[in-house]
Order: sequence, then structure tokens, then C-alpha cells
Amino acid sequence: MAFIMNLCGDLAAVIYGMLQAVSDILMWIFVSYLMAAMVLTIINRGFKIRASGHACSCVLPYLILCCFSDVKAIVVCLLLYLIEFWASVYLKRHTISEFLTGSAVAVAVFAFTYRMFGFC
Repeated sequence: MAFIMNLCGDLAAVIYGMLQAVSDILMWIFVSYLMAAMVLTIINRGFKIRASGHACSCVLPYLILCCFSDVKAIVVCLLLYLIEFWASVYLKRHTISEFLTGSAVAVAVFAFTYRMFGFC
């Protein structure tokens, strides 16, 4: 249910962005979130590989934030990521590989959409 609602919300954001002609940066964020949800759904449902949506949903905004910030923000994001990683594994919400797979999805989507929107 969470994946379905996530896809619907992210699709609605992209449609809203197109209709309202939002800035390129905001559209990049909307598209990134939609693509991340789509890739996670394909990996989790299609390939039956369990990738953490929680990891993806924390890493993607960290990467976007770090793109526009200084070293201090990068350090804070890295610390938060490590805390979330520890908590997720310690509480047995996800295995290490599930968390890292979700994180990798976020990194891949970030890299793809970053180039797609011409920020390179």
C-alpha cells in the first residue's frame, strides 16, 4: 500500500509541476522522487529483491541537499545516514544488503536525473 500511495503522490507532484511550470530544480526533485518510487517498485515487485524504501527516501533528499550546500551539510547528512542505517539494522527492519540496495537506488536515480536535467 505504501508503494502504491507513494507512486500516486509522486505522479501527482510531477503532473502539478508540469501544469504550473515550476522551476527546473523543483521539477528535478519531483521527477527524482517519482523515478525512485518506480525503480523501487520494479526491483521489489518485479525482481523480488527487497530494497529498502526507507533508505532510498532518506538518501535521495540528502544527496539533493548536499548538491546545494557546503561541507557542514554533507557531514550532517552522512551522520544522519549512519544513524538511520544503524537503527534500521539494529531494529531488524532491514538487513544490511536491503538498506544498501535502497541507498544505491537513490544514488543511481540522483545521478541519472542530475544529468537528465543538465545540472552537470
